[in-house]
Amino acid sequence: MPPSTAARLYLARGWQPVAIPARKKGPVDSEWHLARYSASDDLEARFPATGNIGILLGAASGNLADVDYDAREAYEMARVFLFRTGAR
Repeated sequence: MPPSTAARLYLARGWQPVAIPARKKGPVDSEWHLARYSASDDLEARFPATGNIGILLGAASGNLADVDYDAREAYEMARVFLFRTGAR
């Protein structure tokens, strides 16, 4: 799926996408955390097919959080303490 299509899907969920250049591990623009997009923006230009995409966590995306299951114990604890969201 092209990054611009993913950006539209994320925006529809209320999440703010973040452009990540190809072959980079994170955004390179120093103001990346301030960028806000809408479905009416030229997302093809902002999220080129050769790039990657991330999601801005926290208040900008409805208090979205990321949870990593790096160990079996973390997975087991998550099953007890976290609720299912349908997002993966």
